[in-house]
Amino acid sequence: MEDLDLLYNTKFVDTDGLIVPEWELDNLKANANFLANREPEDNELFLSVTAVLDWFENNAELEEEPWYDSEASDFLKAWEIAKELVELWGNKLQYQFPTYSFYVAANRLDQPKVRFYRIRSHEVTPELSNKDSFSMVFRGS
Repeated sequence: MEDLDLLYNTKFVDTDGLIVPEWELDNLKANANFLANREPEDNELFLSVTAVLDWFENNAELEEEPWYDSEASDFLKAWEIAKELVELWGNKLQYQFPTYSFYVAANRLDQPKVRFYRIRSHEVTPELSNKDSFSMVFRGS
């Protein structure tokens, strides 16, 4: 569960206008050419997507598609963790970057994942409802 501690204690950094989890800085550098011609929101989504089941030993993995048993206890646990991270990460992002607004979301379509991006001034507020997702908008000042 030590890895989960890292998820719950995630630090976020602003690097050239992109807000990313600190652990993604190496990935940011490694993918610099790929990221160069994309919108900042797309880059933040790409770099922040976190598959919760990858962070702990679990009983949800299958040998073939759909690859995860959505009824397994660890899948359901990961879904609860993903929803908790939406609120936790959103509050941390808002605290660290009080003038920015963020969209933070979790979904459970293939496996529980959480991701975020900074809402730029030209964007419309994203859709917030779906039976397999949980999302929140955190407004800056």
